Amino acid sequence: MKKSRINWCNIFSFCLPYLAILILTTLIISSQLLSHATFITADRYFHFSRFYDAAQQIKTGNFSYFQNNITAMQSGRIINALYGPFFAYLNGLLVLLSGSWFTYQIIMDYLVYLIGGMATYRMLTKVKVRQSTAILLSLLYLTLGIMPGWLRADNFMAWGAALAPYVVMCGIDMIQDKKNPVHWLKLMLIMSIVAQIHLLSTVILAASLIPFALYALIVDDNKKQLILNLAKAVAGTLVLTANIWGAFLLLYSNNKIALPKSFNLNASAIHFSTNGSEHSQLPVLVFCLLIAQIIYVFFHLKENKLNTFVTIEGAILLLLASRIMPWHLIQHLLPGLGQSFQFPYRLVVAAYPLLFLGMGLTLESLTKYKKERFIVLTILGASLLQTTIFTYQTNYALTKIYNNPNRVAVLTTYYQIDNHRLDIRKATNGKDMGLLFKVINRTEPDYLPVYKQKLRPDTVNLLYRTDIIDQSLGYNYFVRRSSLNLSWVANRSGQVQLPIVMYQQSRLQVNHRVIKPKKLSPIGSPTVQQKKGYNIATLTFMVPQWFWLLVVISVSGWLVLIFYGLGKCIFLIRRLE
Repeated sequence: MKKSRINWCNIFSFCLPYLAILILTTLIISSQLLSHATFITADRYFHFSRFYDAAQQIKTGNFSYFQNNITAMQSGRIINALYGPFFAYLNGLLVLLSGSWFTYQIIMDYLVYLIGGMATYRMLTKVKVRQSTAILLSLLYLTLGIMPGWLRADNFMAWGAALAPYVVMCGIDMIQDKKNPVHWLKLMLIMSIVAQIHLLSTVILAASLIPFALYALIVDDNKKQLILNLAKAVAGTLVLTANIWGAFLLLYSNNKIALPKSFNLNASAIHFSTNGSEHSQLPVLVFCLLIAQIIYVFFHLKENKLNTFVTIEGAILLLLASRIMPWHLIQHLLPGLGQSFQFPYRLVVAAYPLLFLGMGLTLESLTKYKKERFIVLTILGASLLQTTIFTYQTNYALTKIYNNPNRVAVLTTYYQIDNHRLDIRKATNGKDMGLLFKVINRTEPDYLPVYKQKLRPDTVNLLYRTDIIDQSLGYNYFVRRSSLNLSWVANRSGQVQLPIVMYQQSRLQVNHRVIKPKKLSPIGSPTVQQKKGYNIATLTFMVPQWFWLLVVISVSGWLVLIFYGLGKCIFLIRRLE
């Protein structure tokens, strides 16, 4: 029996996109790797805080699905329950395994870039774009728009951008697969994963699929089956995300929750840039590529139906995200958008995958026109070089800040930071990962309860400083199960305002008696009666049974899906044997 020969060409071809992504990522973050730098920005501090809380829950066994009992100044705030709780626990586990914030950050950088790069590559090869072109476009995707924001600041919409090509692949099926345009299992899975990580990305990406679904509905002969498959995808997504929408229903139905900070919409809309390619910055060379793509499709509308479709939708979304839109006027008419939507560039989470798919299809169409194809590939290569340099320069600049003993942290807004900034380096590279939250105290209004009408985010921040951070000294904190405990010794009896926050579902015990505070500050800090000597207060978020039922439904749905996937893998392996 002849031994099968190893096909090294196929192995190299399979590994090539992975190698290209790893090399690009390493090159971009090389200065950071050499300096062991961890960029502590506003978003990164926020996410590190919530993941450390989840990590300590796993480590101690004192699980608290709603209250943050370890971080957020141990105030009992709710964060993870509304911001990807399952994903927070996965990150908490990785935090424990990593051993330092630097190691954790680097692992996540490679992970996000590998997922985003391979998702774009698979999207392009799905429509038969040749490998070399697919790799070039995938690498450019990683250095443009939202993806570089991850390396700088852990901007969580980068997860949406990394997974967006998989969502677009569901749209491709709706255009090209005449027998089964809606692969409901695949659609349900990707939308549920995105929802468990970043909710706003889910909304934008789901909206971007509506034109695809409408097209399929118009041209498909078996409309009943198509609608049924869409209904299955929606129902399945609701099951897999029951813990997410259940938490919003529980909290927002009985509480007024503080809005995030408001931002200038026009300032964060897409615009030309000569020194960056991140978020709202659009380099001129990339702009030329996008314009060339749009012009090509305009003159070849009937050549490739999919190319025309994705380019038109992508161009509309890019236009909406740009400063061509009168964002000043829009914000004047709808001021709430500055707090809820915040950044128009967020629309590129759907726009760029669609336009990059169009560019890949166009380059395949130009195979017959060697001169034109060479020109476009040259501009593509130059664009990649430029955006790579921009992303490296940003990383290098942040590394210099980290190495500057007078700065170290990249925070632009904070409340308290230790005078010895070098302690931040110990906190990011040392084994005591909790030290970071002792060295730096930040304030942000997100998800705080509000008990006063028309409370501005900056006022909420100020109240958080005065009511929580400034009052936290003198208390001893400890956690038992899901409850946060505060103990203190009072010189005399009387009233005292505790440095915690209460939601409508919060239960407070003072000296082992359940009380209902008569006085709450505008952000829910209770004033209670203390006795002379030793006092103890216990804060617990009372979770109704119906919510735990939703969690069980969600977890059960994921387990069924995982076992189904494992079973399918085993079946395929046995068939190959």
